[in-house]
Amino acid sequence: MDLTAYAELLKESGNQVLKNGNFSLAIRKYDEAIQILLQLYQWGVPPRDLAVLLCNKSNAFFSLGKWNEAFVAAKECLQWDPTYVKGYYRAGYSLLRLHQPYEAARMFFEGLRLVQRSQDQAPVADFLVGVFTTMSS
Repeated sequence: MDLTAYAELLKESGNQVLKNGNFSLAIRKYDEAIQILLQLYQWGVPPRDLAVLLCNKSNAFFSLGKWNEAFVAAKECLQWDPTYVKGYYRAGYSLLRLHQPYEAARMFFEGLRLVQRSQDQAPVADFLVGVFTTMSS
Protein backbone atom coordinates (compact mmCIF):
# COMPACT_ATOMS: atom_id res chain seq x y z
CA MET A 1 0.00 0.00 0.00
CA ASP A 2 1.39 3.41 -0.93
CA LEU A 3 1.61 6.23 1.62
CA THR A 4 -1.27 8.25 0.16
CA ALA A 5 -3.59 5.26 0.42
CA TYR A 6 -2.36 4.61 3.97
CA ALA A 7 -3.09 8.23 4.93
CA GLU A 8 -6.60 7.87 3.48
CA LEU A 9 -7.08 4.66 5.47
CA LEU A 10 -6.01 6.48 8.65
CA LYS A 11 -8.45 9.30 7.86
CA GLU A 12 -11.34 6.88 7.36
CA SER A 13 -10.39 5.03 10.54
CA GLY A 14 -10.27 8.36 12.38
CA ASN A 15 -13.70 9.25 11.04
CA GLN A 16 -15.09 5.94 12.25
CA VAL A 17 -13.68 6.17 15.78
CA LEU A 18 -14.87 9.81 15.91
CA LYS A 19 -18.41 8.62 15.13
CA ASN A 20 -18.02 6.03 17.90
CA GLY A 21 -17.05 8.73 20.39
CA ASN A 22 -13.35 7.92 20.75
CA PHE A 23 -12.18 11.47 20.08
CA SER A 24 -8.63 11.09 21.40
CA LEU A 25 -7.95 8.09 19.17
CA ALA A 26 -9.43 9.99 16.21
CA ILE A 27 -6.99 12.85 16.85
CA ARG A 28 -4.06 10.42 16.91
CA LYS A 29 -5.16 8.86 13.62
CA TYR A 30 -5.63 12.28 12.00
CA ASP A 31 -2.21 13.37 13.28
CA GLU A 32 -0.56 10.31 11.78
CA ALA A 33 -2.28 10.90 8.43
CA ILE A 34 -1.30 14.59 8.55
CA GLN A 35 2.35 13.70 9.14
CA ILE A 36 2.33 11.36 6.15
CA LEU A 37 0.70 13.95 3.89
CA LEU A 38 3.10 16.66 5.05
CA GLN A 39 5.96 14.45 3.89
CA LEU A 40 4.21 13.85 0.56
CA TYR A 41 3.19 17.50 0.04
CA GLN A 42 6.39 18.32 -1.83
CA TRP A 43 5.39 15.67 -4.39
CA GLY A 44 1.99 17.14 -5.09
CA VAL A 45 -0.46 16.11 -2.38
CA PRO A 46 -3.32 18.63 -2.68
CA PRO A 47 -3.53 21.15 0.19
CA ARG A 48 -7.26 20.33 0.44
CA ASP A 49 -6.38 16.85 1.73
CA LEU A 50 -4.45 18.38 4.62
CA ALA A 51 -7.21 20.94 5.24
CA VAL A 52 -9.84 18.20 5.52
CA LEU A 53 -7.76 16.25 8.04
CA LEU A 54 -7.14 19.36 10.11
CA CYS A 55 -10.83 20.23 10.05
CA ASN A 56 -11.67 16.70 11.22
CA LYS A 57 -9.07 17.08 13.97
CA SER A 58 -10.71 20.38 14.97
CA ASN A 59 -14.05 18.59 15.25
CA ALA A 60 -12.52 15.91 17.49
CA PHE A 61 -10.94 18.53 19.77
CA PHE A 62 -14.25 20.37 19.89
CA SER A 63 -16.01 17.17 20.92
CA LEU A 64 -13.53 16.86 23.80
CA GLY A 65 -14.30 20.41 24.92
CA LYS A 66 -10.81 21.57 23.95
CA TRP A 67 -11.95 24.80 22.32
CA ASN A 68 -8.52 26.40 21.89
CA GLU A 69 -7.04 23.30 20.25
CA ALA A 70 -10.13 23.08 18.04
CA PHE A 71 -9.64 26.69 16.97
CA VAL A 72 -5.91 26.20 16.28
CA ALA A 73 -6.62 23.14 14.09
CA ALA A 74 -9.36 25.04 12.22
CA LYS A 75 -7.03 28.00 11.59
CA GLU A 76 -4.32 25.64 10.35
CA CYS A 77 -6.93 24.05 8.07
CA LEU A 78 -7.63 27.48 6.58
CA GLN A 79 -3.93 28.16 6.10
CA TRP A 80 -3.71 25.08 3.90
CA ASP A 81 -6.92 25.83 2.01
CA PRO A 82 -8.62 29.20 2.57
CA THR A 83 -11.50 28.07 0.33
CA TYR A 84 -12.48 25.16 2.59
CA VAL A 85 -15.73 26.51 4.04
CA LYS A 86 -15.98 23.97 6.85
CA GLY A 87 -12.81 25.43 8.33
CA TYR A 88 -14.56 28.77 8.86
CA TYR A 89 -17.48 27.04 10.51
CA ARG A 90 -15.20 25.07 12.85
CA ALA A 91 -13.14 28.16 13.69
CA GLY A 92 -16.26 30.22 14.38
CA TYR A 93 -17.85 27.54 16.52
CA SER A 94 -14.65 27.24 18.58
CA LEU A 95 -14.40 31.00 18.99
CA LEU A 96 -17.95 31.11 20.34
CA ARG A 97 -16.95 28.62 23.02
CA LEU A 98 -13.88 30.74 23.76
CA HIS A 99 -16.21 33.71 24.40
CA GLN A 100 -15.04 35.63 21.34
CA PRO A 101 -18.36 36.29 19.57
CA TYR A 102 -17.11 39.06 17.28
CA GLU A 103 -14.24 36.95 15.98
CA ALA A 104 -16.66 34.04 15.61
CA ALA A 105 -19.03 36.22 13.59
CA ARG A 106 -16.11 37.26 11.37
CA MET A 107 -15.27 33.61 10.69
CA PHE A 108 -18.90 32.79 9.92
CA PHE A 109 -19.08 35.83 7.61
CA GLU A 110 -15.94 34.73 5.73
CA GLY A 111 -17.40 31.26 5.26
CA LEU A 112 -20.69 32.68 4.07
CA ARG A 113 -18.89 34.92 1.56
CA LEU A 114 -17.31 31.82 0.06
CA VAL A 115 -20.50 29.77 -0.19
CA GLN A 116 -22.61 32.63 -1.59
CA ARG A 117 -20.47 32.57 -4.75
CA SER A 118 -21.79 29.09 -5.48
CA GLN A 119 -24.52 28.70 -8.09
CA ASP A 120 -26.01 25.95 -5.94
CA GLN A 121 -27.83 27.51 -2.99
CA ALA A 122 -27.84 24.28 -0.93
CA PRO A 123 -24.36 24.98 0.54
CA VAL A 124 -25.50 28.46 1.59
CA ALA A 125 -28.54 27.03 3.36
CA ASP A 126 -26.47 24.27 5.00
CA PHE A 127 -23.89 26.77 6.22
CA LEU A 128 -26.52 29.12 7.66
CA VAL A 129 -28.37 26.29 9.39
CA GLY A 130 -25.07 25.15 10.91
CA VAL A 131 -24.22 28.64 12.13
CA PHE A 132 -27.62 29.31 13.68
CA THR A 133 -27.76 25.85 15.22
CA THR A 134 -24.34 26.52 16.73
CA MET A 135 -25.37 29.87 18.13
CA SER A 136 -28.44 28.42 19.83
CA SER A 137 -26.54 25.62 21.58
